[in-house]
Amino acid sequence: MNYPVNTKSKWAIYDIETSSVIKERVSWPRKDGMAIVGQPSNHIMLEYADADQPIFDASTQRTIANQQRTVDLDNNKYLRTWNVVDKPEEELSSESFYTALKEGYLVEPEGFTLALQESDQNAFTRLLTLLSVAGTSDDTSTIIADKDGVLRTVTYGRLKEILIGYGVYYQQLWAANK
Repeated sequence: MNYPVNTKSKWAIYDIETSSVIKERVSWPRKDGMAIVGQPSNHIMLEYADADQPIFDASTQRTIANQQRTVDLDNNKYLRTWNVVDKPEEELSSESFYTALKEGYLVEPEGFTLALQESDQNAFTRLLTLLSVAGTSDDTSTIIADKDGVLRTVTYGRLKEILIGYGVYYQQLWAANK
């Protein structure tokens, strides 16, 4: 081993007699990075490192740190590897729910998209309540904002139709995630 070592690295204490790691992810015991005085002769320090994560499909897979560690005595390294595993079905379902929420609800035939976040749903509920309590006629125009904040003018009658579809769409997304 060449001294001084990088004291910012993490290290594994390795017993060469038993071919086993005694402790991993430890700091170098000397601040100057020089040789350890008084260390048992069968113990060596191996620099702890993570292998590069493999390429994987983040939409359906994830990586996990592998419990398998590789000891490389020639290069004085102790390497942790990665496994690629499929995401559980419930995680995939949850991710697709949140992706659909971010995409919003497409209003046809007008062609604009409404946001589906809880704050947006609450705002539409308050608007519908206000217009209903005010006794607004179905042909009265009102203004709403689409997902991008663009103001849209629709009649109260059309707004009710849009928001029924909006609510049904959200409910279907929610139910599919359960």
